[in-house]
Amino acid sequence: MTELIDQKQRDLIDQDLERNFLVEAGAGSGKTRSLVTRMSNLVVTGKYQIHEIVAITFTRKAADELKERFQAALEKLSSTVSEPVKRDRIARALENFDQCFLGTVHSFCSKVLRERPVEAGLDFDFRELDDLEDDALLDQAWEMYLTGIRSEQEEKLKNFEEAGIDVAELRSALKTVKEYEDVTWFATPVERPDLDSAFKRILDFIEYAKRSMPGTKPAKGYDKLQEKLLTAMRRLSYFDLDQNRTRLQLIKLFETKPAVTLNRWESKDEAKDLKEKAAILHEDTCAFMEKWYEYAHSLIVPFLRPALLTYSGLKKELSQLNFQDMLLLTAKMLREQPETRKYFSQKYKCLLVDEFQDTDPVQAEIMLLLTGSLEYENEWTRQVPKPGSLFVVGDPKQSIYRFRRADIDIYQKVKHMIAMTGGETLNLVMNFRTTSRITTRLNPVFKTAMPEIENAYQAAYRPLVSFKEDEEDDAVKGIYTLTIPDGKKDEVIIDEAGRVAGIIQEMIRTGAAKPADFMVLTRYNDGVLVYTKALQAKGIPVMTSGEVNLGDDEMLRSLAHLYMYMANPASSFYFSAVLKGPFFGVSDALLVKYRKAGGELHAYSSLPDPLSSEDRSVLAVCFEKIRLYLKWSREHLPVTVMEMTAEDLGLFVSAMKAEKTARDAVHYYQMIQKVRDEESRGLTLFGDCARLFRDLVTERVHEELLLPEDQQAVRVMNVHKSKGLEAPYVFLVHPKKSTDPGKHVDRHIERSEKESTGYFTFQKSAGLFRREMIARPENWDEKKEEETTYLTAEETRLLYVAATRAEEMMVVSRTDSSTDKGNPWLPLVRGIPGLEEIPVPEESEEEPEKAKGKYLEASSYERFLHERDSWIKSASTPSYQLKTPSQKDEETDVFTLERATGGGADWGTFVHALFERQIRHGDADEGVITQMLADHELEMDRGAEALDALNVFMKSNLWLRLTKSDNVMTEVPFMYRQPGEDKYASACFLNGIIDLIFIEDGSWVIADFKTDRLKDSSQLPELKAYYQKQLDLYSEAWRDMTGQPVKETTLYFVYHTE
Repeated sequence: MTELIDQKQRDLIDQDLERNFLVEAGAGSGKTRSLVTRMSNLVVTGKYQIHEIVAITFTRKAADELKERFQAALEKLSSTVSEPVKRDRIARALENFDQCFLGTVHSFCSKVLRERPVEAGLDFDFRELDDLEDDALLDQAWEMYLTGIRSEQEEKLKNFEEAGIDVAELRSALKTVKEYEDVTWFATPVERPDLDSAFKRILDFIEYAKRSMPGTKPAKGYDKLQEKLLTAMRRLSYFDLDQNRTRLQLIKLFETKPAVTLNRWESKDEAKDLKEKAAILHEDTCAFMEKWYEYAHSLIVPFLRPALLTYSGLKKELSQLNFQDMLLLTAKMLREQPETRKYFSQKYKCLLVDEFQDTDPVQAEIMLLLTGSLEYENEWTRQVPKPGSLFVVGDPKQSIYRFRRADIDIYQKVKHMIAMTGGETLNLVMNFRTTSRITTRLNPVFKTAMPEIENAYQAAYRPLVSFKEDEEDDAVKGIYTLTIPDGKKDEVIIDEAGRVAGIIQEMIRTGAAKPADFMVLTRYNDGVLVYTKALQAKGIPVMTSGEVNLGDDEMLRSLAHLYMYMANPASSFYFSAVLKGPFFGVSDALLVKYRKAGGELHAYSSLPDPLSSEDRSVLAVCFEKIRLYLKWSREHLPVTVMEMTAEDLGLFVSAMKAEKTARDAVHYYQMIQKVRDEESRGLTLFGDCARLFRDLVTERVHEELLLPEDQQAVRVMNVHKSKGLEAPYVFLVHPKKSTDPGKHVDRHIERSEKESTGYFTFQKSAGLFRREMIARPENWDEKKEEETTYLTAEETRLLYVAATRAEEMMVVSRTDSSTDKGNPWLPLVRGIPGLEEIPVPEESEEEPEKAKGKYLEASSYERFLHERDSWIKSASTPSYQLKTPSQKDEETDVFTLERATGGGADWGTFVHALFERQIRHGDADEGVITQMLADHELEMDRGAEALDALNVFMKSNLWLRLTKSDNVMTEVPFMYRQPGEDKYASACFLNGIIDLIFIEDGSWVIADFKTDRLKDSSQLPELKAYYQKQLDLYSEAWRDMTGQPVKETTLYFVYHTE
C-alpha cells in the first residue's frame, strides 16, 4: 500500500502549529517521526525558539533516540532549506541544541526544582535518591517512628497487640501507601468484633471433631479438615492461648474451606456431619475475619500517617528527594505560586509529551499547569491550554503501567480537556512495522476484545492497517503456532525453550536471519532465564532486558554466604554453606566425617586427629583461607575486603571455567558498586555491607545493563519491557504462566473532580510466594471488583502490545491440552483460525562452535603481572584507618577456645532480642518466648532454656541497676571519626553497636551481652580480656561523641554468671 489513509492527520501534525493535539498513534505508526517533524517545523517556522521547547519521554533511552533524530532532522534541513531566514533559524537551533530539554519527566522536574529551590522549599544542593537509597531511608524513618512510639505512646502498641498485629509487619504497608501521598487514604472507625465468641466456636468445633479423628494416618494421607484439626490441636498444646495473636492464627485456619474426604474417616456418617458443621464454621469464620480485618484497618491507617510524616521529615532534614517527591513538589509549586508558574510558562512555551497513555496523574497536572492560559487558576482540570503549546502523543491501547500509577481515567480526562478547548484528537492507524500477513489476522481478535467506543476501563478498537502489502512469496511470514506436549510447568517450558532455540539456530544457520532479528517475549519475568540458557547452550548470543534476580547464580550466592560468615564467624550455617560451595567444594561425605570426628563448624576449629592426612590437608587449606579473609575484614573497609576476597578466590577464573558469560561478571560489579555507594554514605560496618550484598543477590531484582555485544543478540524479556521495541521475528512463549488479574489486587484508587481516595489492603509475608491478609477497608470486595475490571482490561492491552512487536513473523506457543489452561496467549490461539504449526528442526548432535582461545606467551603474562602489581602497590597507600571493636592489636584469637554446643550466632541473636524485649517492654513471658523462637526459626523445645536465661538475667545486679535508671537504651549503633594515628592515614573511623547503655548517678554505664559457652571455665579471664578491648573502644567512642563521662563498662556472660 502506498497511499496513507491517515495522511490528513499527519499533515495537521506537521503544519497546524497553532492548535493543541492529542495524537493516538497505533503500534508502528511512526509516532517518533511525528514528534520530530513537528519539533523541526516549530523551529523552522519561528513559532518557538529551541530553548522554549520541552519534550518529555517515558524512558532515558527514548529521550536519547528522540534527541538524536531531532538533531539529524535539523542538520538535514540545514542543507535543503534555501530561504535565508529559515536557514538562520535552523543554524541558531543547532548552535543552541543543548538548550532544548529532551528527557524524562523526573529529570525535567529536577531541572525546574534546581532552578527555583527556594520557592519549592528546598536546599540548593538537594540530592536525588534512587530506589535502593529510598528504601533504606524509609527503613530508618520507620525505626525512628517506632522508637518514639515505644518510649512516648506505648498505649498505641497495646492496641495493636490486642488486635493480634505485630507493628514490625507494617513496614511493607508503609511502603505501599508512601507511593500515594497525593491521595486521601480511606479509613473509617470500626468497632472491635467479639474475638472471644469466635474463638469459642473454634474450640467447640475442635473438641467435637477430634473424637471422630482416625487413630492412625489414612493410607492416602489426611484430608484437608484432618490436617487443620491436627494443626489446631498442636497449637492448642504449645501456644499461649491468652495471646490474641495466637487465637487469631487458630481462627484463620478455618478461613479457607476444609475439604472432607469421606473414605478417610472411620465413620462416613460422622464425616458427613463434620462436613456440614465445618462448612457452617467456615462461613462464620469468614464473616468474623472480614469484620476483624476492617477493625485492624481502622487502627493501621491512622498509625501510618505520622510514620509517613517522620519519613518526609527525615528526607527534608537530609535534603533528599525520591522520584515521586520531585513530581509532587513541582506540581505543588506550580499550583500554589502563580508567579513561579508564569515564569516557567514563559520560559517553556511548548510542551510535547510522548507515551502519554502511561502518565502519572501528577504528571498530567504539571503539564496542564505549565501550558495553561489562566494565570490565577490553580486547579489544573479547569485550565485552558494556550493554542499550540501542547502536543501529546499516546496510544490508550498500549496503556499497561497501572501498577506504576498510570491511570487511563486521567488519559481520558486530558483528551476531553483538549477537545473542549479548541484542540483535537488525531488517529494514526497506518502501521509501518508489521506485514499485512499479521495485521489482517490480528484485527478480528482485538475488534472482539475492545469496544467500538472507549469507556472508563478500555480504549476503543482501532484497526491495524499495514503499509506492507501481503507479499506473494515463499518466505516464512505471518502468524504460526508452536505446540508443546502438556505436562508440569517446568518440563513444558524447558521443552519449549529448546524448540524455540532450535528454530532460531536453524534460521541463523541458513542465513535467513541474524540473532538481533529475534525477540522472545514472556508475560512475566518467570522463565526468562530458561529461554536464555537454552539459547546460550546452542552458542547463540542473547541479552535479557528488564529485571533479573541473581539468586540462581551459584557463585554470587556462595560469595554472599562467605561474606555473611565473615560478618558472623560463629555461624555454622554459613560456614557449612561456604565449604560446600563452588569455591571450596568440600563434599557432604567429608563434612560428615569431620563432624563425627569431633570437628566444629567454624574456621578456628582444630582439625580432629581421627581424620586421614588427606582429609586434614583439604580442610586445612580451606580453614586457612577463610581465616585470612576474616583477618582482612578487621583491617580494611568492607568493599575493599569483598573485592580482595573475590580476587583471591579466583571468581572470574572460576566463572570462565564454568563457561559463564560477560554479563555474569557484570552482575558481580553491579552488586559491588551498589555496596560501594552505600559504604561511601556511611555504611562502614562489614556486617551491614555483607547483609546488603546478600540481599542484593538473593532477594532483590535488578535492571539489566546493556552491553556492547547485546546489539547483535537475541532479546529475551517480558512484555512490559518490550514496549516501543520491534523485531522481524517474535516468539510469544511460556504457555504455562496463567494470568489472574484479580488474584493479587491490594489497592484501588478512586478519582473524582475534587479528590482522589485510596483504598489499601495490608498484608504480610507468609512464606515463599504467599501473602497473608492483615487488614482491609470496609466494602473492599466492591473496590476489588472495580480494580479487577481495570486490570482485566489492561491484560487485553498487554496482549495487544505483545502481538504488535513483530515485523514479519510471530510464533505463539501453546500446549496440546484441549483447554490450554494457563496460557496467557490463549485469546490469540483461539481467536485466530487455522494457525499453521511452525516446523521445528531436528535436534543436531553437533556441539555449538566455541570461540578458539588465544595463547599468551609466559613472558608477556609475567610482564602483565609485574605491571599490575606495580600499579596496585602505588595505589595502595592508605588514606584512612578503620577500627572496629573486634579489632585486636595482637594476633591472639579467642576463637580457638573450645566451646560447648548449643550456642552459635542464631541463638546469640535470639538471646539479645529476648533481653532487649524485656528491657524495653517487660512482657517476655512464655508466650512471647515461644513466638520469638518461631520468628527466629529455632527449636521450640528451647523455650525453657530461654526462660531460665531470662530469669537469671532479671535476678542479676545489672538488671537491678538498669531498672533504677530513667534513661536506658539498647542496640545503639555508632560511627565516628578520630584523628588518624597511622602516619599514612588522614583519619580513623571507629564503629560498632552497643548492646546496653544506661545512666547511673549522672554517668553512663555500658554493658555487653555474651553467649559464649566455654567448656573450660578457667579460660574465662582470657575471654574477658579479649572482650574488654571492645568495651574500652565503646567507652572511648561514647565519651568522644557525647562529651559525657562513662563511669563503668561491664560484661554480662549469659552462661557464666558466676
